[in-house]
Amino acid sequence: MMLSLLFILNAQAQEPWIDSVDTELQLARGAGGAGAWGRANHAWARGSWWSVQSGLALGLYGGSEGREEGPVLTRGTVLDSHLQVHSGLVLHTGPRHTVYTELGLYGGGYVVHTSGEWRHSELDLTQNYSTTALLPDFGFRWAIRLSPRQSWGVQLTLTDSLREIGSNQGVFAGLITMDADAKLVLGVGLQLRWGTP
Repeated sequence: MMLSLLFILNAQAQEPWIDSVDTELQLARGAGGAGAWGRANHAWARGSWWSVQSGLALGLYGGSEGREEGPVLTRGTVLDSHLQVHSGLVLHTGPRHTVYTELGLYGGGYVVHTSGEWRHSELDLTQNYSTTALLPDFGFRWAIRLSPRQSWGVQLTLTDSLREIGSNQGVFAGLITMDADAKLVLGVGLQLRWGTP
């Protein structure tokens, strides 16, 4: 709904503030394992081979919480939705500026909901569970995009949430063991663009 409102306001503006839109299918480690993601962007400054842009993104993910550990069987689902504000540098190179690289940071928050059943076969115990949490989030994003036409391009992206970087084991150990990554996401998608690259 929020992205729809942005598009309506953008259409009414004399100078549009949305000059590109990203859409992606993503695979993730942490909470929901697969999802869809979209972002509306605005370039604030441009040079001959660079631009600085910001964007508002929404990601929706889902997955299974099913696992078996000895006599304990867990069955359930996890859903998480993320709202993020992104900002970063975009470099465009190659013949006719067809290769783009984006490096950026983001901040925001997400809602995660899990529900399911925990069962211990040897003790004949069954427990249903359901939890919902609203959590802050921040991290970085890297993207590489090939744009055969000025109006569109295909991209491969890596987004890493560093929400747990301040865990008990410290920043350095957390980065090495990847425990600092609250959600690591690999995406493939499409960018639609109008106006100057």
